[in-house]
Amino acid sequence: LQFNEQHPINGSKLATYGNGRYVFLLGNKRTDLDGQIHYTQFDLECIDLFLSVKTRYLIKGLQDIGYVLGFYALSPTILVLVDYSDLIINIKQTAVLLDKDFYTGSYFIERTYCVPLTAAFFFIHCVIGEQQCAIFAPPNTGRPLNGGESTFCCHLIPKQPWSAGSDRNISMFVQRANAQVLSRHGVPLTRWESPQFISVDEIGIFLDREQGICPDPFTIVIININSGDWRLVGCTADLSTGFPRDDYDQMPIDSTAQHSATGQIALLTTYGRPSDSYHAQFARFLHMCNRQIWRAFYFTAEHFP
Repeated sequence: LQFNEQHPINGSKLATYGNGRYVFLLGNKRTDLDGQIHYTQFDLECIDLFLSVKTRYLIKGLQDIGYVLGFYALSPTILVLVDYSDLIINIKQTAVLLDKDFYTGSYFIERTYCVPLTAAFFFIHCVIGEQQCAIFAPPNTGRPLNGGESTFCCHLIPKQPWSAGSDRNISMFVQRANAQVLSRHGVPLTRWESPQFISVDEIGIFLDREQGICPDPFTIVIININSGDWRLVGCTADLSTGFPRDDYDQMPIDSTAQHSATGQIALLTTYGRPSDSYHAQFARFLHMCNRQIWRAFYFTAEHFP
């Protein structure tokens, strides 16, 4: 198969298998309407890091694929897509089988779940664990207009679509932990990060820092998905680098948590410019000029009609 480097995978989702030997990139989504059914195609790159071989597959014939939340591999030739459709409001797993002879992929099983989601699709997360996947969505708004209580949604689905196990709604566990943590410590669970599997039976959620969209990297609530029991775990900064603080002793203004199969959490952080840097001083100067220009505009409009 000729690989065309001029058409890279765009909007890709990443999956790995075999302790990182196989890396899969899924992207270039294309959807066509045939009658009342939407048929979707994807391009898939499979990279064998052991053999240094890269192969591209065409995955076609997938029906009614919505927003892709998750993508993972069960073997070198079996992949699973987890998507959310806002039209019928459900979560669907689609297992894809790769054909190495014809460089194509097609689905061989689908499984649909009814999950009570109220948040927009870009707030919905799919977290991949060893045996289960967690569909997580934060409260729709911080302060509901009807005066009710904002609720988290956390739904567990089997990792293998053909599994005899059923899905489970553990939203009440997360909501109860959030209420108790807020009552005891005055800080709720973060709305900006998805939970991460700490072990087969436990998920971890950061606390809110109430500054921007970055959670508190020093505090994690561990919730048992079977009993609902929770505990608070504190983290310490790295002794050599001071992480998660930067060289200027600043906390991050944004972060993204990445989960690993070993129960570790990697935190990708973004920091603001130091207050004494020339970037910050120049930004303050521009802000002052902007305010003076608007003052002059209003003064002119009022006195020289």
